[in-house]
Amino acid sequence: MDDPTKKKQDAYTVSWQPYEIDYVVNTVSTAKPKYSKDQIRAAVESCKRTIQPSEGRAKLMACVNAKLP
Repeated sequence: MDDPTKKKQDAYTVSWQPYEIDYVVNTVSTAKPKYSKDQIRAAVESCKRTIQPSEGRAKLMACVNAKLP
């Protein structure tokens, strides 16, 4: 689940904290059940190298979805 302490105004940002990675992995896993959580986590790790936290969760999700067609 997403971090409940996150402020509403910065909810669009992303962090590399474990809860954030788990949130992305679980969200993508629900949308794309044919991929294992390990495959999704590998895609997230790959995207982390090119996306800054301030660029937002939407850009991270787009990157992960592009890596897992």
